[in-house]
Amino acid sequence: MSDRKTAILRAALATFIRYGFRRSAMEDIAVEAGISRPALYQYFKGKTDVITHVIDLVIEDAFALAEASLEGKTTPQDRVTAYLTTYFSFYHRLLVNSPHADEMTDLKAKIGGDHHARAQRRLIKRVNDLAQRDADDDLGTILVHGGEGLKYHAPDEATLIRQLGKLSRALV
Repeated sequence: MSDRKTAILRAALATFIRYGFRRSAMEDIAVEAGISRPALYQYFKGKTDVITHVIDLVIEDAFALAEASLEGKTTPQDRVTAYLTTYFSFYHRLLVNSPHADEMTDLKAKIGGDHHARAQRRLIKRVNDLAQRDADDDLGTILVHGGEGLKYHAPDEATLIRQLGKLSRALV
């Protein structure tokens, strides 16, 4: 993806965070990106296309942060804990704490379902790899699904991190 397209998607994400998806218009995204609305349409067909690409960008950001969290971690337990807490904390900060959380959750189901399912499969595989388990081991599934639930029910990020740490230490 080009740097310009990535910059536009980051501007779109900032717009969606500020106004929510429904209230954001292509004009708002163009203004945030510092381009004209017609120029925005040279990159994207419409708002749904932008949203789809933003979902992919956010997923890649979450994985990149989780990978970076592994530095200095040597044991499977420490690596799994760091990876999960970083990954799910990112989403907790971005989505769950948002005033538009309900709207984002609905949108995830309507537009981002396939993206989310692919990300979950990738996360499960990576967690199993970090735990030194087979790719299809149930451990990854249990940890990822547990993390998903905790992400939405933890009252704050510190609680989420503590609970994810306990979960991963108990199972790895």
